Amino acid sequence: MSKGRETFDRLLEEWGEETTHLSDVSKKYMNPSYQQIIGMGKKAVPFLLQELEKSPTHLFWALEAITGQNPVKEEHAGIMQEMANDWFEWARKKGYNTLAQQKKWDEVRKKYPTMTDEYISILVEKIKSFSELEEGWDTYDGSPISGTAIRRACDLLLFNDWNECVPCAVSPSPDGSILLSWSELEISVMPNGHSEFYIGEGCGAAYNMDLIKDIG
Repeated sequence: MSKGRETFDRLLEEWGEETTHLSDVSKKYMNPSYQQIIGMGKKAVPFLLQELEKSPTHLFWALEAITGQNPVKEEHAGIMQEMANDWFEWARKKGYNTLAQQKKWDEVRKKYPTMTDEYISILVEKIKSFSELEEGWDTYDGSPISGTAIRRACDLLLFNDWNECVPCAVSPSPDGSILLSWSELEISVMPNGHSEFYIGEGCGAAYNMDLIKDIG
């Protein structure tokens, strides 16, 4: 568990304990622990969304305060589950992984112990979906993912032999690049199509290093 997640969980627990007896919603929002969650900024957004999936509660205001957005439809105001669903749709468009999406990808990676052609096809479709991300998709100044980066990332996956490699994850980055990540290896495909590599110690046994050198 990340340090950010540990901090969030602690603050959320404190907020619950300190406000469970309160009926005034405004006092729940002004609670110091709740305000500290808001103070975590952007990194708290995925945690807030995941908590809403577990149980829709008074976390909508924190999401709105952090992102500056409110995707809740007028007719859904006051209906907790519908409000949560509107935020989940917003999250999907912004590239955030909800618990359901994360579970889906965990199951996919479990099904494919190596980078099979079928697994690569799934990754390619996900990369292509990044073209739908608009300016500010990350709720801040996130740039749209360039068509060049999308084509290059797809080509890296489709036209190289990854069969001996463990599965990777793919994600968009706020600078308009695409990140392919393993436990000790990251390939960042920049908006201009160039690739940058970050390789951890001892990863040679898990990845095809000759292939990585060829790509570079």
